[in-house]
Amino acid sequence: MCGVIAGLSLGTDIKKALWDGLCALEYRGYDSFGIGYKTQTNYVELFKKLGAPSNETWPELRPVLIGLGHTRWATHGIVAERNAHPHYWNIRGHDCMIVHNGVVENYEEIRSSLPDRFRNNLKSDTDSECILAKIAEMMECYPEWDFKKAIAVVIDLLKGSFAIVLSDLTNSQLIAAKLGLPLAVSFDQDQSVFIVSDLAALPAGCTKAIFISDYDIISYDGSIASVEQLQTYCAQQKQYAVEKAISSKNTIYASYLEAEIYQQIELLPVLMYQNDFDFDIYEYEEIHLIGCGSSYYAGWFATLLRSSSGSDIPVHAYIASEFLDQPPLITRKTLLIALSQSGETADVLSALRSHGSHYARVIAFCNRSGALIEQHVDKTIAINAGPEYSVASTKVFTAQIVWMGHLFKHHDTATLHVRKFSQAIAAVIQDRAWQKDVKSFASFNSILIIARGFLIPIAAEGALKMRELTYKHVHAFPAGELKHGTLALVDEKTLVIVCAQADHTDWKQLIAVQEVKARKAKVWIIGQESSRTLLESGNFAPCVIPCAGIVETAILFTIVFQMLALQITLELNQHPDRPRNLAKSVTVE
Repeated sequence: MCGVIAGLSLGTDIKKALWDGLCALEYRGYDSFGIGYKTQTNYVELFKKLGAPSNETWPELRPVLIGLGHTRWATHGIVAERNAHPHYWNIRGHDCMIVHNGVVENYEEIRSSLPDRFRNNLKSDTDSECILAKIAEMMECYPEWDFKKAIAVVIDLLKGSFAIVLSDLTNSQLIAAKLGLPLAVSFDQDQSVFIVSDLAALPAGCTKAIFISDYDIISYDGSIASVEQLQTYCAQQKQYAVEKAISSKNTIYASYLEAEIYQQIELLPVLMYQNDFDFDIYEYEEIHLIGCGSSYYAGWFATLLRSSSGSDIPVHAYIASEFLDQPPLITRKTLLIALSQSGETADVLSALRSHGSHYARVIAFCNRSGALIEQHVDKTIAINAGPEYSVASTKVFTAQIVWMGHLFKHHDTATLHVRKFSQAIAAVIQDRAWQKDVKSFASFNSILIIARGFLIPIAAEGALKMRELTYKHVHAFPAGELKHGTLALVDEKTLVIVCAQADHTDWKQLIAVQEVKARKAKVWIIGQESSRTLLESGNFAPCVIPCAGIVETAILFTIVFQMLALQITLELNQHPDRPRNLAKSVTVE
């Protein structure tokens, strides 16, 4: 959660770089934001606002030499300007600000340990400001200490995971430290230095970056000594190329979410039919997959692929937060597979730290280069879905489905050629026959999705997408479970979505349709074109999916749910890229 950016220039105005970087980070939190800086004329200002930075304009036109910014996803303290970062304190006559990503687990202990005169000076309810207050206390108690020394001592007191940047604006100094969360450093061609929580926030002049190691403290003030020290440190770390993504937001698409749904037309067929996957799972006796949210559903789908492939290797999927507390039994040749879109999902990383060493091998599927997860696995496989900025995942999830197909040798069951698969995806996205009923769909208080077989995790992902974006009660479950309790929820205000996959279970789905219709619910069918009787049993125009292989079919059904969620969200006049209370990278447990 939360986005962090800081920059220090040796003379060049970095105002635009800081502001653009802040806007690039808003997907990590957008309930509030702030930016603090010093100009060439030594003017210091702190600017905080509720909402997302892209809704605002840069507050000042003065050239900026040093500054830091933050986009917030609230943990400690309500959404309010006083809780937005940066937090400012005057320490020994110096103008100091701090930005922070993460959670200080012993926040109450740190706060209680502050002397009254420091505790009473706190202006926010955040754990982040307590870090700055503790630094101020240390600086007062030990006048001979500099900021770097005080930060080092305070960091040793903190429990949890964090990425912090402190600026001493008076002396034009940046100090950064982290534990368990990403923080990257890069120079541009003018020797300006930038520190960010995501490479996407770096300006165009930064072509390479390094990620700070845990417990390392980086100090930079632009002096010859600090330049040399930082360059030496960077030379000792693994460097990553900074890929500058083409903005998804343009004149064609109204949101990142819409753009990323459409990008699947070209992306997925290429991933589906590539032949460079060289990892063999069949040397292991058992496979465990872990993930959270959409990534967990991709793992669940993988367990059903294994069943349909005829393999006798036991495969199990686990929600990472539950896996952490109740790990399964491990055989002498068990493979652990971690699925993460960002590579910094806190629950997944905690599970790997706690139990990864017990496995014969640990691999990760990740969509981010240089992600933290690489430090905890034996091998990382890039999903290659490209940058995804909408909070609700679309193309990364479907790319994970493709990679699960490769993993379990299901790419050879594809029945559509590349061009035809692209056309099928485009047809699903552009299907206006059912989309004309979106206004009716948006009026239902409750939506139930029923499916069978390998479409059950796909239905669960569809329900998640709709909950994230529409804020409606949406629940997915196996169709056979309808009569075992859930039927009690069905009434005339309920929409039931039926996933039909054109196999021997169609007649069972028809029974379910009759059961809910008898309770006055309305029914919408998503089904393969050969399920003609079932397609005609709904109350609305059905969404017809072409017959294809398992992986292709799962993708097409998924994209229908993505479009449904998008269209209902727009009908309800809600922002598709900024679902309430959520953020893209979940870095807290």
